[in-house]
Amino acid sequence: MKNEITFSPPPFGGAVSTQSIDSQKLLQMVNDARKECGEKPIRNNDFVARIKDELEGETYEIFVGQKNGAEIEIVDMQIKQALRVAARESKAVRRSLVDKLEDMQSPAPVDAMRLLSDPVTLRGLLMNFSEDNQRLTGENQQLNATVESLERHFTKGMTIPAFCKGLNGVNVSKMMWWAFEREWVYNEQRDPEKDPRWRVASYARDKYLTEDKTQVTPHGMETFTRFSPVLLEKGCHRLYQLYMKGELPMKKSWNGEYSHDKAIYTPEAK
Repeated sequence: MKNEITFSPPPFGGAVSTQSIDSQKLLQMVNDARKECGEKPIRNNDFVARIKDELEGETYEIFVGQKNGAEIEIVDMQIKQALRVAARESKAVRRSLVDKLEDMQSPAPVDAMRLLSDPVTLRGLLMNFSEDNQRLTGENQQLNATVESLERHFTKGMTIPAFCKGLNGVNVSKMMWWAFEREWVYNEQRDPEKDPRWRVASYARDKYLTEDKTQVTPHGMETFTRFSPVLLEKGCHRLYQLYMKGELPMKKSWNGEYSHDKAIYTPEAK
């Protein structure tokens, strides 16, 4: 369930940190990138609606701010959420935004001498380091178990839908169109009334996917080559990562449990 917290007035002015960004700052970045690419700007109301749609079911904060004498909604979100919002833009705009947003996640340089002279700050950092180390140890143990499970399940020549049949709750019928939207595959079929002919896109070729080639000779017709996008092992790992992040299309009847093969995982509450 989405958790919305409303405050008034907000920390307005385009706030951004290494972990979060507000919608006003992101909107400015989007419209600057759109202008550079010769595209029309997007209005705040439309942009906020797009954010809410993209982040449906996730936790974020909504503030009420003032702009030109009128009240506006401002969404404060994590950088990783902003990256998903940016993914809705055109390819040219998206490339510009993704680079800038990823740079924002880079930690700022630390003044070592200042830390050494501030025992309270230093002690807090050491405590955080210890907690992070324990958390990472647990995550690595879970990751190792996941990798072993994936390797047992992976079969050479497995398609995206076939692999996702082993992921509880995934809407397998939508997976190829999902892969199309993420530029893993493209549709070679020009006629929209015919079934798509999927081919591996350059972005995912030899990274997540490869192609199986089959010679087909229909009765009374010439032989032709049929291409089938199939997963590489790294592609299976990437799909599972995105599954655990909640980024695959899910069935309406999904029970909320993330499971693969016999290994069952329940994600932490957001």
